Amino acid sequence: MGWPASAGYINGDRCAKDLFSARDVLFVWERGAGGPALSLLLLLAFLPSLLLPALLPEVRAQSYYLKVYFGSAAINGVTLSASNPEITVQPGAVLEGYFEARVENVQPGSWITPVIGTASWTRRQFSCIASSAPTGTSNQRYTFRITAPNTPGTYYIVIFAGWMYTCDEVASNDHPPNYDDGDDVWDMSSQRWEEVISNGQASTGPYQMPGRAIRIVVQQNYYLRVRLDSATLNGQGLSASNPELRVNPGSRITGTVTFTVENVQPGSWITPVIWVTSWERGTVSNGRVRVVADDIRSTRQFTVNIDVTAPSSPGTYYLGFFTGWMYSADEVASNDHPPNYGDGDDVWDMPGQGWEEVISNGQASTGPYRMPGRAIRIVVQQQGTVTVTVYTTTTRTVTSTLHATATTETTTYTTTTRTLYTTSTRTWYTTVTTTVTTTITSWTTTTVRTTVTRSASYEGGGEGLVVLSLAALTPLASAHILRTRRRSRNSGGVMRG
Repeated sequence: MGWPASAGYINGDRCAKDLFSARDVLFVWERGAGGPALSLLLLLAFLPSLLLPALLPEVRAQSYYLKVYFGSAAINGVTLSASNPEITVQPGAVLEGYFEARVENVQPGSWITPVIGTASWTRRQFSCIASSAPTGTSNQRYTFRITAPNTPGTYYIVIFAGWMYTCDEVASNDHPPNYDDGDDVWDMSSQRWEEVISNGQASTGPYQMPGRAIRIVVQQNYYLRVRLDSATLNGQGLSASNPELRVNPGSRITGTVTFTVENVQPGSWITPVIWVTSWERGTVSNGRVRVVADDIRSTRQFTVNIDVTAPSSPGTYYLGFFTGWMYSADEVASNDHPPNYGDGDDVWDMPGQGWEEVISNGQASTGPYRMPGRAIRIVVQQQGTVTVTVYTTTTRTVTSTLHATATTETTTYTTTTRTLYTTSTRTWYTTVTTTVTTTITSWTTTTVRTTVTRSASYEGGGEGLVVLSLAALTPLASAHILRTRRRSRNSGGVMRG
């Protein structure tokens, strides 16, 4: 006969597994001419296995479990995905957001299930989200505002649940709570944290509470940039966001410029700082590349004195302040290591668009020159001819009393002068109004009396005397009044007759 696959041996004899009791059963063989025959013992051994399973009801044990699943998460406005819950931040950045997990708690009704939220770098600091999660499914949210570590690396923000009495017991993994004994939630290795993200639980100790995590990558971003702080040229304070100076051809440009170089880099990188004019091509040796600093290893602010002569041709030019992770100032200006001037990628080879991007963005968006820096726009203006036309209008007003007793006479002069300026591009004018008042305050009166004699004639008659002319009878006198005026000035006037 064939043997079951689970057959074994008892005292060196082949035996089979009792399918009901899981006991090893010994087959007994009789030896004789007729061959082996089953004994009564064999029959009695197999009868319970064959008959009882069909007669007994099926019994199954209740399956209890506690599982945690990723729900949703957002940090600093960035929504994280369930498949790869990760965010990259700067050292020391503030992390503000939430992490929500779904807890499935299938348990006897009397079991306590605290839920905590914490970060892998904040030992002994955690939030007790729930003193006990309810039986069944519930959503548990951890809301946080914490500071990322200053050291670059990979860290985690987590939610854990456990069949423990308190949140402290879940965090410390002990009953009663016992911190710093090597099996706290913060004692997990990076590999175990990654298993919590993918599987909801670490595969091995020291900490194996069910939970979920999100990955925080603290990454030091190295950068080099220039910020224009202030500029005063030819007595004018320029805007830091759009600095521009207008000058005449060949005029002198003097003043100061203050700027900051933000240099976040490994400590061994050399960083020279220079300033140049866009119209003076040269090198360090001939003074056209002005060295502000041979090397800086951190963020520094500089103030430089400017004293240059503007180009003689009208146009738009620039003062540029640049830096670079290069070995020397000549390398920053030539954009090459070792320095190689005149190959088409020097700072002076930037087109006007590139210079304008340096003003607005701190760097040209495309080649040939892309060192970080800032610039000031110098507009050399074309000198033109101005036509000036002057219009003058004068109005005289006289007020006086013209009779013998008059004591005053006032004269007011109002003069308006308009000067009109005209160039090829615009017209403007100025107006000046002047008022002068003269007042005469006293008079001298002279009287001259003259007597005029007239002759008379008479004719006699019966009626008596007849008057032929009254003028002939009465002498006439005529008084001629001659007036002489004395003049005086008023407070703002001119003496006039």
